[in-house]
Amino acid sequence: MKNKKTITVIILPDWKKKRSSIRPIATLRIPVRVIYYLPICFIMLICFGLNGSRAISKNIILHITKATLENSVEQLRSIEKKVDRISREQRIVCSFLGLENNNNAAFSAPEHPGIGGTRPDFSQPSSLPVTLQEDMQQTVIAPIPLHKRVHDLYDAMLDLTNQLCKMERKLQNTPTIMPVQDDDLWITSWFGWRRSPFTGLNEFHKGLDISGKRGTPVLVTADGTVSEVGADRFLGNYIVIRHESRYTTVYGHLLQILVKKDQKVKRGQVIGNIGNTGISTGYHLHYEVLQNQKNVDPYKFILDRTDGILAANSSD
Repeated sequence: MKNKKTITVIILPDWKKKRSSIRPIATLRIPVRVIYYLPICFIMLICFGLNGSRAISKNIILHITKATLENSVEQLRSIEKKVDRISREQRIVCSFLGLENNNNAAFSAPEHPGIGGTRPDFSQPSSLPVTLQEDMQQTVIAPIPLHKRVHDLYDAMLDLTNQLCKMERKLQNTPTIMPVQDDDLWITSWFGWRRSPFTGLNEFHKGLDISGKRGTPVLVTADGTVSEVGADRFLGNYIVIRHESRYTTVYGHLLQILVKKDQKVKRGQVIGNIGNTGISTGYHLHYEVLQNQKNVDPYKFILDRTDGILAANSSD
């Protein structure tokens, strides 16, 4: 009986060159069921190969995504550190300028609000509703999202810029410099009560008398508009300048007036020269500062004063 469960494979040498009898080199007997399994194995190999290649591709993609996410996280941390630094610097600037931070969230990050107390004991009975107690137990001070902090910081920077612009305009319209710039100057009469050099009686002096050489340039002490020019029996040639804020300055006894009414002037601009017009005992500038239309001491507003300005009669 023939065996049909195996397939015999005989390997022969080159029979064309050897015409004599041929002996087989090897004989293999392969079970038939192996032949049946070969297509199945081939199909499984293909399937596993495709799945393996897909797994490898997914693994590569996952590694690339992980590296990208790690890089993004590092960049976010760097941005967050910069936001923290800018927030701290902004708080310092606002504190220095005496400005309110308007409770902006950008100012309070990264620090938490100043909240304190003893350790809470939620096991004790409370008169609060159960749902509210559960919410309180689960409440955690969550960090402010970075995008919101950046948005809040941007708004805060705009507010600070606007405040600085307002302060700059205010400072530009505040009389803060000496009206005469020269090394050979001295104050001969201060603001306040004095003995009149003409009558010998006590009188209130509304400004400063700054003595100097004839023709020394007189400077406007803040930005403003010339509201009045003219000649007066007491002040002689004078100029009145109205500033956009609440200040007005007066310059008297001028030798020459170099501006016109309604003319815009800038701080430091020459508007006249020291003279001896009106009731005067010598060449000097009478300088007044009015705040809300009330005379105040001009010397307290001068920020660039030096020790070279001497007082001949100081009662200050």
